[in-house]
Amino acid sequence: MLSAEAIKLKLDHIIRDVFHLDSSIKVESLSAHTNSAWDSLRHVELCLRIQNEFAVKFDGSEIVRMKSYDEIVTVLRQHLDSRLSGN
Repeated sequence: MLSAEAIKLKLDHIIRDVFHLDSSIKVESLSAHTNSAWDSLRHVELCLRIQNEFAVKFDGSEIVRMKSYDEIVTVLRQHLDSRLSGN
């Protein structure tokens, strides 16, 4: 299992790549409301990249909910914790 720091590094890299962000931008403050590049196409790309990188599968309600860094972390953590507990 990946450490919390490794998960954060991977997630940050994906977000920076999808939205073409440089290292001066704090990804923790990103949301669909604060980033004009966060459109529906990029949102789908972001969700697919996270699913592929972490070998998880989001349902439709989770994808709709994942409109900020904090929500992405929450949903991803639920999936990773569930896998760890065997559910």
